[in-house]
Order: sequence, then structure tokens, then C-alpha cells
Amino acid sequence: MICSPGAGNGRCVVMTGVRKMAIDRSTDDFRRTEEIQTSVSDPQLSAWVSANAGSGKTHVLTNRVIRLLMGDGVELKGANPASILCITYTKAAAAEMQARLFRTLGEWALMSDEALAAALAARLGPDVEAPDLSEVRRLFARALDAPGGLRIQTIHAFCESLLSRFPLEAGLLPGFSVLEEAETEDLCQRIASDFANGVEHAEWREDFLALLDHFGNVAQVMEMLSHRREHEEPDETIILSRLGLKLGADEASIAADALRSASPAYLSDLEQAHDEFVHEYGDKPRQKFDLQSAMARKIKGASPEELPALFYEAIAAWLTAKKEMPAERTCGGNEFVRARVRDYKAHTLEFCERLSNAHAQCEGLKILKLNASLIRMRREYEKRYKAFKEARGALDFDDLIEHSAHLVETHHDDWIRFKLDQGISHLLLDEAQDTGARQWAVINSLRDGFWDREPGAHPRTAFVVGDKKQSIYSFQGADARLFEKEKSRMGEATGEHPFEEQTLFLSFRSARTVLDTVDAMFEGDAGSGLYEDERELHAPAKPDLAGQVELWPLFRKPEREDPDLWVLPVDAEGPQHPNRALAEAIASDIEDYVRTGVVTDKEGHARRPTYGDIMILCQRRTGVFPEIVRTLALKGIPNGGTDRVKLLEDVAVQDLSAALRFAVNHEDDLSLAEILKSPFGRFTEDELFSLAYDRKGRLWTALLSARDETPLGKKAADIVARISAAEEAGRRFGSFAFLSVLLEEGAPTGRYLLRQRLGDASDDALDEIMNEALEFDVRNPRTLNGFLAHLQGLTSDIKKEFGDEADMVRIMTVHGAKGLEAPAVYLADANFKPGARYEDIPLLKDDDEDGVFIRLPSGVTHPAAEAGKDYLKSREMQEYRRKLYVAATRAEQRLVICGTEAGRRNEKTTPDEAAAAKPPMEASWYGLACQAFDRIEGIEERACGWREDLPVRLRRGGKPALLKEKAGTNRTEDAVTAPDWLFAAVPPETSPTVYFPSSLDEEDDGPVYPPRRGAAAQGGPSPRARGLVIHQLLEILPALPPGAWEGAADRLLTLHAAEETDETRTAWRDEVLAVLRDPAFGDVFGPDGQTEVALRGQLGGRDYAGQVDRLLVSDGKVLVVDYKTMRPPPATPEAAPHGILRQMAIYRALLVRLFPAHQVEAAILWTYTPQLMPLSPELLDRTLESIG
Repeated sequence: MICSPGAGNGRCVVMTGVRKMAIDRSTDDFRRTEEIQTSVSDPQLSAWVSANAGSGKTHVLTNRVIRLLMGDGVELKGANPASILCITYTKAAAAEMQARLFRTLGEWALMSDEALAAALAARLGPDVEAPDLSEVRRLFARALDAPGGLRIQTIHAFCESLLSRFPLEAGLLPGFSVLEEAETEDLCQRIASDFANGVEHAEWREDFLALLDHFGNVAQVMEMLSHRREHEEPDETIILSRLGLKLGADEASIAADALRSASPAYLSDLEQAHDEFVHEYGDKPRQKFDLQSAMARKIKGASPEELPALFYEAIAAWLTAKKEMPAERTCGGNEFVRARVRDYKAHTLEFCERLSNAHAQCEGLKILKLNASLIRMRREYEKRYKAFKEARGALDFDDLIEHSAHLVETHHDDWIRFKLDQGISHLLLDEAQDTGARQWAVINSLRDGFWDREPGAHPRTAFVVGDKKQSIYSFQGADARLFEKEKSRMGEATGEHPFEEQTLFLSFRSARTVLDTVDAMFEGDAGSGLYEDERELHAPAKPDLAGQVELWPLFRKPEREDPDLWVLPVDAEGPQHPNRALAEAIASDIEDYVRTGVVTDKEGHARRPTYGDIMILCQRRTGVFPEIVRTLALKGIPNGGTDRVKLLEDVAVQDLSAALRFAVNHEDDLSLAEILKSPFGRFTEDELFSLAYDRKGRLWTALLSARDETPLGKKAADIVARISAAEEAGRRFGSFAFLSVLLEEGAPTGRYLLRQRLGDASDDALDEIMNEALEFDVRNPRTLNGFLAHLQGLTSDIKKEFGDEADMVRIMTVHGAKGLEAPAVYLADANFKPGARYEDIPLLKDDDEDGVFIRLPSGVTHPAAEAGKDYLKSREMQEYRRKLYVAATRAEQRLVICGTEAGRRNEKTTPDEAAAAKPPMEASWYGLACQAFDRIEGIEERACGWREDLPVRLRRGGKPALLKEKAGTNRTEDAVTAPDWLFAAVPPETSPTVYFPSSLDEEDDGPVYPPRRGAAAQGGPSPRARGLVIHQLLEILPALPPGAWEGAADRLLTLHAAEETDETRTAWRDEVLAVLRDPAFGDVFGPDGQTEVALRGQLGGRDYAGQVDRLLVSDGKVLVVDYKTMRPPPATPEAAPHGILRQMAIYRALLVRLFPAHQVEAAILWTYTPQLMPLSPELLDRTLESIG
């Protein structure tokens, strides 16, 4: 690596060159890496770092933040933590980096001077001047005390905070919310419903029907309309131009012009030649000649209106079956034709070219028509989607980026710039290769003018780290090409300020054998899309670490497999299927590896591998992926199952869905059968057959009748009890209760049964469905039918997080493994190469950059679209190879590359030879590995258990780790037998009975109102309705000023007693106002009083709960008052109904226990009179004793 100064500006730009693998460079590599790490963490300069996989990118990023916080120890003071903004790609990455920083700073805060000085020298390098140790210890507190903490966040989190600071400037409502994925899906479904219901009379009817005809159904149309687009919506005129069409062109005129372009002499000669041929040789078939001569006659005789209808017949006569230009050598004709048709070849080629061009224009019109409809419907969708969001005051994740980019791009107000400038002095960006164009727009807008500071001000810096070779998120908008473009742009933006470009090439993760294999796989053309020019080869930080790379022969498809189709499930793969054979081989190899293998841990000690040391990577979650999960589970190898699964595709969730379907419809025999076969029922195939075959009536009836003391009868009784208990809970309390009972009750519990059969693979999915049920019950009516409909509409994924401490095999896709590592890695579907499926196709510009993107109608071709497809294929293959780089560099010590035969079985060549023979730009992962193994020296071979014609090829390196293990030791822990009580049924819990004092007077009789107020008997207001309204008025009005009582009472009565007459409402208002205005009740309704106070406690072994109408607590005194409206007041307290006395006695007794140092008094406020009737303590004590 050559460090050369820039053109007189003191900048250091690092140039990379090819490194030779034969040289032992470990000492130099370490020294050079330390220099790079020290240089790029300098708080006074900006830097762009390209970091190979495993080269300590996060370590360097963390060091950079620490150095910024510390300063340079001489002139530059440490930066304010709030002035540092670090943008990461994922929340997990942000959390990990923040945890590393706080862990490091926290440890430093407690170290001795000697230990801290040593830690600083080890972390920051010997060339960095040691800062004041007391200041270093304060860094932890400074970071904790920073407003909002250290700003290490994703781009979406930053954009949300930015828009929250400037909502009005961004054109948003203050306090906006951010839609979650499920809410966005719900909005899309609502819009889809609106579209489907309103299509008949809508102005966009024809556009919607055109899309429906193309995509097949409403769901696919809506998926396409709501699909996140990374490119600007094209204008119709731009599409017109790129397709070579003229404004106003139509298919009929194009077809007619093409046919009219044929030379009349050429057509006449063809017609005459055909007549002479028939006269001389008879009507012998000459397909092309016959078609052309027949068409010549039709074209000559057609009117202008009839010409367009002949266009496609002419194409069939002159062009190829694919409607392409025929080869020039096929257009010469035979001697007979050439003698009779003047300049036959020239005329034919000229006419074919015009037909081909016209056909392309007609195809272009079809493309334009579909995309015009698509553009208009997208605008209609966006209009509705935007309206829905505005109505809720919400943004989605794309809006966060778009509005932030618009804010920083278009608003140059001094105030906004001042606020942003004051907030950010140091910008750090992680995973730059995964940053999309719109995200770069936000970052660049922040950075533009970043270095325009007054002399002597604290220097601003920008730090970017990433690796173009690991850009694999194009489906989320990432573009690997932006990595180099933005690097150049940042170099220009820094101007005269210090800036460095550096490459971290030293791997602290992988053994040399793994790294050398990776380098060999990407030699020459295979490196396209990973490297710009010359490539920097990897170097190991641990050159002696033992490593091994294995290339297994591909698993071949059987010559013929004819399983018993009545025995296997319809989606099961036969026992000879290569996916199943490969999964078996991987499982067996894992067992051998854990039993006999050796790995070196982080401290350099040799040990036996654990299951947690193993990672299996696949390109997709179909194919061999589910077979591996199934096979490992059957062999008892602990694994986490699928790393990401759609909630409704999880097996345990499907069992719960079957239970829900049966709960809402007991005639659903299929769902009940699914439950019986599930872990809940544990029925075998034979048991289910014996129960269901030749039954009379429904399966549920047969199940109820089968309950007895036989083994089958006990199973039937158990599942009936489980289902019945869950249904009862569901009917009373909703879906969450239904699922809780099904999963958590029974002996053993339903959750235990699921884990017994499925392992812990479904734990995350079960937690997610419980969360969905709880949220549904909170927001909607608690019905099982409603939750089932909600569940069936969910499309969310469950992403599992595999902790390093979990001793289980991790099975995941390459995208899920980004940022992870493992001692042993299997690339299980290395020979899989994704087929070309192009949705948005670019119509390219002249400079081969992305043009406008269009959808191609089925069966339509166009030269511009074909060029776009070729361009996309090239880019997709580049990302395909980058995914191989990411997958292979997850391995620390052992890498296994394997797969199955692709395509149909070929007896002429082996699939391995076919894979290796592909050009590097078209080869599969396995093909690239084969080509690398052919170039690498020192390849060993060992016998293969599934192929007799080929061995396993492997390459070893490093110093073998020696395991010191005592003879007779066994890694397997002694099995622990679970006690019987663990599976015994728990006695049912009984909820204590709660008594309500206010209901204790219901048994009392006596008149409710005297005849003059008994209007209810004649159809007037009920006493209960009157009582409720008066209680409400007495609850609300005392809090208002007295002058507002009358108006507020009228409004409340109009709202809550609208069905009553004006006379009745006036009477009720006057009754309440008489109570409130009576001076005798001044203390009761004074400012110290509390209304509707909840009260609960125990008396005499009983639980009581009530709500006191009015409670006054003052110094040394408590007064409890209850309003009574439904009865006329008695003359004395002793004459009050016994139930009311019991109620007040209980209230007083509970308050005596709550306020032992106060005098507690009780009174009844009779609103009928009005009258406040105190109740003596002696009367209430006697009443309490009578309760018992």
C-alpha cells in the first residue's frame, strides 16, 4: 500500500495494490493495521474506510467515537457527546455499538492509573499521546449525562427526530406518529377494499381493469401499487421517448405504414413467381415462400382500412417465430425465386427490418398503455394512502426519508441551518454500502457546507465505513455503485480539510485457509461488482489458526423415483430426493463434528465444538432449508428453526389457527382433525382413522362418544377438556384468554406439548400471536371470529434473534447472517442460482445508467426492455457473488460448500463439471468454488458416502489445535429425570367472592316513589334512569363555578336524557340545583370533597368493593356521603332501609381501618327532599354486627 500526498493540499490518499499470498506478512500486516486504525480515529480529520469482512469495523468506529470524546490530549478538547451523530443500518447494530462504548467507558472509570494507561495504549495505539486519565474517567458520566444520550441511531430514527424538531417547516403536523408495518398493511387493505367496491363508476375504471387483467387478481394489483419504489415515477412522455415512439402514434397507423413500405414491384414479383411455381411444379408446399406470396397478394389488394388487420400475418410470413429479424443467410431464396423476384434478398431484408421496427413500436405501445394505467393508478393509490395518513397524522418509514431529504434539500433558512449546525459537529456513518440513494440525499444535505467554519473553530469531521463487497440489500434500496461515487463526492466536499481513504484488510475472524479460498473464488471476472480495479487480498490476524475448507460433491437427482403417492403427503419430498439426502448428510456431519472435531476459542484454547459453533446458511428459505430444519429436529440436534418465518406459516400457529376455526364452527371436521393430529391431541393416523371412519354425524360428536378408559378414550377426554376450557374462556374474555388456556393449562400444558414435538423453534411465533391477540382484544370487540379474520389477514414476518450463548445450530439466510460469525459454516445450497424474475425493468440511458423503470406486459418484448433485462441480470449476478462473499466470510475455521444438482439430470456430464464449466460471470457459488479449488495447491481428497465417482475435496492450513482431554471423559451431561409432579394437573384456583355494598339493599321492599312521582308506571322515566342522571350531575357540577351550574346541567341533561320531556329534565335539574345551593351542604360539595372514590378491603373474611359518592377528609375527621334518589327519605335514620344501612356501615368500617387516627362519620343525602341525614356510629356498629 502506497501513501502518496495529494496535489498540494496535505491530504493522504491510500492506493491499494495486489498482495502476494506466498509472502508471510503477519508482522507487517499488524503494524500497518495499527497505523490505519490510529490514523482514521484521529479526531481532527475526516476519513472513508473500506473494511473487509472481519477486519474490526465496529472496533474502529467505537475508537473513533472515544477519540472524539477525549480530544487529542493537547490542543483539541473533547467533543460534546450531543454533537456526535452516528448513523447505523439496523437497530441491533446501534444497540451493539452503544453497549460496547458504555462497557468500555464504564470499565475505564473504575480502573487504576496503571491499568487505564495500559488499556488506552492497547486500544488507541502507541502513537496516540495519553490524555489526562481523570478526564478519561469522566467520559462515562459525560456520555450518560448527554441530553438524549449518545446519538447512535438508524437513519429512520434520526429522520424522525429531525422532523419532530421542524414539523412545520417539513409541512407536517406537530406530534405526528410513525406507522408500524401492520398498520401500513391495514391501510393497504382498506384502500384495496375501496378500489374493489368503487371500480364500476370510477373514472379510473379502465386503468384498474387493465391492471387486473395483467396481474390476475385484486391482491396482486394492490401489492404492486403499494410496492416500495426506489425510483422516481416516470412520465409518460419519457417512456414514449425511450421506446422510440412518436407522440400520437397508434398501432393501426404503424402497421399500415409498415405494410405500405413494401416495394410494389417486390410484391408483384412475389405474386407472379408463386403463380409460375404452381404452374410448373404443382402446389408443393414451400412454407415461407407460400406465406410471403400469399401475403403479397393480400397486401396489394387491401384497402387502407384493411391493412392493419394483415400486420401480424405479415410478421408470421417474413419474421422468425420469435418475431425477430431472420438471419441474412436465410433471406437469399432459391434459384427459382431469385430468377423471378428482382433483388429478392435486398427487398426481403429491407421489408423484414421495417416489419421488425414496426412490431417493436406496436409492442412499445402495449408497454406504454400498461404503464400509463399503472402510473395513473399509482397516483390514485398515493392520493388515497396520503389522505389516510394525513387523517391519522401519521408517516410511514419511507415518508421519514422523503420528508427529511426534502427538508434539508429545499429549506436553506438560516435558522434551520443554525440549529442543525449547532447540533452536529461530527458525523459517522456505518455500513455505507447499504445506504440507498434517498438516504444519501439526507446525509449529503447535512454534510454540504459542513466544513464552512470560521478560523479557529472546533474542526468538524465526517467518518464513513463500509465494504462494497458486502452490499446485498438492493431489495431495500441499497446500491453498491454508490459506495465509490459517494467516496469521491466526500473527498471533493472536504476541500482543503484533512481527509483519508483507507482499507482495513486484516481479518481478525477467519483462518488463512478460509481467506485464501475466498480470494481465489473472486479472481478475474468473478470479482466484478466486488472490486473496482485492483483488489486487496485478505490477510489473517491469526496466521497459525487451523482452518479447513471442504467442497462436497453435489447430490444428484435419482434416475427415477416412484414413491407411494398415497402414503406421502402431497408436498413431501421422496426419500431419494437430493434435498433430503443433503440434509441427512449435513446432520450426520454435524454429529461427527461435535463428537470428534476441535475448535480454537477466542482465548486460543482447543476444545470440542458445540452446536452453537455451527451455522448453516442458505440463499432462500425453500428448497433444502426446511429439509435441514426437519432432519435436525428428527435427529435431536438442537436448532433454532427458521430464522425468519411468516407468522401464519409457523407450524404451531397453524395448530392454533385450526383450534380457532373449530371454536367458531363445530361443523368444521377438517380443523378438528388437524387439532387431533397436532401436539394438543397427539392422535396417530390409525387412531384418527378409527375415530373418523364410518362415523355417524360430525367428528366432534364421535370424539365426545369415544371418551372412556381405553388409551384412545383417555386421549379423547383430554383434548375435549382442553378445547372446551379454551372455548369457555374465549367466549367470556376473548382471543387472548382462549390462547392462554390452550397453551398454559392442562397437564402437561399445551406449550409444553408443542415444544416436545417442535423444540423451541416456534417460541417467537407463539409470543407474537399472543401479542396480536392481546392487542386485538384491546382495540376491538372480543370475539374469536373477529380475531380469526384478523389473523388470516396478517402477512408479518417473525425474525428470530439467535444469541451467542444459545447452544443450538443456527439455520438462516445470508441476509440474516450479516454481521454474525461461527467457527463452522455450511453453505447448503451453493449450487442454487436464482432465476431471472424482473418486475421493474429499466429503459436505459445512453450512458448505461438506470433509466426510467417500467412494467412489461406478459408476452411482450421490446429491444429496449431486453437491454434493460440484460443490465439487471448483470447487476443481480454481481449481488449474487457478493452474497457468496458475505456467506463464506462468516466462517472462522471451517467452511463446507455443498449443494444439489441443478436442472434436469444429465447423463452426459456430472453436475459438478457442469457447474465448474460456467463462465465466472454466470457461475453458481458452487461453480466458483470448483474453479477456485482447481487453482489452489495442496488440495486433499477423501471418500464420499453419497457419490462413488467423486471424492470430497478439502484444503487444510494452520497449526492443528491439540485437544487435551482426559481418557474416559464425556461431554454429554447426565440426563435429569423430571419428577412426576411436574406433569401433574394443578388444582384449579378459585377466585375470591367480592361483595358490593351498594347491591345489598336490593332485597328491601317498599314504595320507590309516591303516586305523584310514579310516572314510570304510566310509561314515564324509570327510577333507575333518574337516579343515574342525578348522580352524574352531582358528580360533575360541584367542580364548576356556581354561576355555570344551570347551563351545564341543561347541556348534560340534553345529552344524557334526550329521550325525556322538557318538563322532566327541568324537574331533575331543579332537584339537583336545590341540593347544591342549600347552605347545609356547603361542606359536602366544597373544594376539599372528592367524588366517586373507589374503596376496597376485607371485613369478617369477606372482600368488599364499592364506590363512594362523596368523601371529605380533613384534619382529624372523615365524612362519607352517599346520594339516594330512588326512595323517599324516612323520618329517622333507624327507619332507613336495612340494605342502605348495611352499605353505609361497611363504608364506614373500611374507612376506619384506612384512617385509624380520624373520626369517621357517615351520612345519606336524600335528593328528594333535599335532606342530609347523619347516621350515628352506634346505629352503624349494630348494623355491621348483624351482617356476621
